[in-house]
Formats: sequence, structure tokens, C-alpha cells
Amino acid sequence: MKSIVLLIISALICCVIYINCDSNKDEVICDAVFKSVGLYLKYPDGQPVILDSCKVFWVDENRFLENHFQEMIPLNGIYIIVDDGMRKELKDRQELMRFTGYLNGEIIYEKEVLVSADPCHVFNFETGTEMIVQVISGIPDIVRDSKFCEYVNVEQIRNIIPSINYFVSSIDENLSYEIKLQMMVDWLLSHSCITDARIDYIEGFPNDSRITFSFVENGQTVDMIMISSVNPFSVGLIWWK
Repeated sequence: MKSIVLLIISALICCVIYINCDSNKDEVICDAVFKSVGLYLKYPDGQPVILDSCKVFWVDENRFLENHFQEMIPLNGIYIIVDDGMRKELKDRQELMRFTGYLNGEIIYEKEVLVSADPCHVFNFETGTEMIVQVISGIPDIVRDSKFCEYVNVEQIRNIIPSINYFVSSIDENLSYEIKLQMMVDWLLSHSCITDARIDYIEGFPNDSRITFSFVENGQTVDMIMISSVNPFSVGLIWWK
């Protein structure tokens, strides 16, 4: 009798172990990166598109999404459709989101994006978790310039750095560091609100440099300095004199 009881207990233990092992097969280990489905809107010359506003409409739910990302000023041309905050709502579903972008009182871009989520992250069926890149043509230079200049002030100037970085990332990677620097200066000077821009190489650091530029705020000229590095080519720091 004792042997039978022990046999039953052993069998139960084996069953529990098997069930646990089997359930562990379905466990997914997710990374800690917070991901999103987004659009990168740029002009043909690589400059980011700064919209007046944008909306994301969830077609099947017949409602607009309340997305705090849309309240930010996207000087880098990136607009978020959904992020991992909606992962549970979208898991194992296929949902159509309609993005509409407005500039100068008109719709300049509209796109429907099919999104879903796996156990870890949201994604879209076009590019996965990579941003969808769209080139916007036909916007007058004066509109582009005035929209950019709305945000050129001490409070917002730091947000322009991502804009410059995305502009640089669209430049041919085979170009020299010096040519890229000059293109950054030309990009700044293409905006009417930038009164001056120049390259200052840092003595003793041939791979580092700074770009000094100026703008007028409340009748006063403000000088800004950006520090950049050749490897990787990125703007690392900004402050005002």
C-alpha cells in the first residue's frame, strides 16, 4: 500500500513538473525598450516637416486617439501613431489607424497604417517597428520657413537639435565631415530667423567642432553654440553664451 501511495505521489510530482515546464515554453522574455509605430515626414532636401497639428483616428473603434506625443512640438519630423502603452489593446489584433497631418490650415498628408502588437511591442505591417518614411513635396519655402521660425527661441532651441540630426542623417554618408558641417550651416542660414551661422573648429580636437549661430528674440540677439563630433556624426551639446 505504501508503495502505491509513493507511486501516486511521484506521478503527481512529475505531472506538476511537466505542466510547469510546458507553460514555461510559452513565456516570452521582452526587452525593456519602449517602442512605437511612427511616421518620419521630411522634405525632399531632408529637412523635417513641422506640422500645425495631426490626428490619429482608430477606424474600427470610430474614435480619435488621445496621444500625448501629439502635444509635443515635433521639430524632428517624427509623429507617433501608437506606442507600447497600447500593447494590451492591440495584442493579436489587426487595427487600422488613419493619420492626418495639417499645415497652414490644409491636409498635407494622410495615411492609413495597419497596426498590431505581439507579447512585447506594438508594430505595423509595413515596416515592423521601423518608422515609415514619407517625403512631402509641394510646400512653399515661405511656409516651411515661417513654421520653423515659430519655435526659434531660447526655450525651444534645444528641440531643434534633433531636427538637425535627422537632417544630417539624410545626407550622403560618403561626404566628408567638413562638407556635412557646411551643409548644417547652410541649413541654418536657409531660415530667415537665423541671423548668422559659422563653423568654429576646436583647437587640438580635429574631430570636434562647434557651430555658432544667432537669432533675435524680444529685440535681443541670442548667440548659441552647438558642439558636434565626427564619429558618430551627431550634435552632442548646446548652450547659449
